Amino acid sequence: MDKIHNRCLTTCQSCCKFSKDEVYYAPIVMDEEIAKIKSDGLYKKVFHPFKKSKNVFQISLIKSKVSKDLFVCPYLDENTQMCIIYNIRPFDCKFWPFILMHDKERKKVFIAHFNKKICQITDVMSNAKFKEYLIKYIDNLVQQKNISELINKYPDMIWDYEPDTFMIKELS
Repeated sequence: MDKIHNRCLTTCQSCCKFSKDEVYYAPIVMDEEIAKIKSDGLYKKVFHPFKKSKNVFQISLIKSKVSKDLFVCPYLDENTQMCIIYNIRPFDCKFWPFILMHDKERKKVFIAHFNKKICQITDVMSNAKFKEYLIKYIDNLVQQKNISELINKYPDMIWDYEPDTFMIKELS
C-alpha cells in the first residue's frame, strides 16, 4: 500500500464520517457488491435504494459512538478507525474523493471532485502533485474496473450534478 492510502487508513477516515448535512453523500453500493459482502459473511441490513433504483443502494449511516455530531458508515470500526470491508469495499468508496456525476443537463457523465479540502490527503497536496495523483489514481481504477461498462450496467450510480464540484474528465 502506498504512503497516501496508508495515511488515509491510519489518520483520517473522514470519508466514512458525515455531519448531519452530509448524510446524503453516504456511499452507494451496487447489488453485486452487496452480494460479495454477503458471501464474505459481513452483511448488515444497512442498505436502501438509491434514487429508487432496483440495483443501486446507499449505505444507511449510523450515529457515531465517539462523536455525537457525526454519522458513520456501519462498516467503520470506530475503535480501530478501520473499514471492516476494506478489501471488498464498494467502488464508490474506492473512487472517493472523486465521484461520477452528471452535468447540469444530464447529457454527459464526468469524473468530478468537490474541492481539495474535502479530503485531508488531497488538501495538503500542491496543485501539481494533485494532478499527478489524480491521473495515477484514476488510471489505476479505470484499469481495474471498466467504468463505461459499469455506468451502462448501473446508470443509477451516477450522482446528480453538484455545484460545489469541478469536472475533471468527461466520460460520455
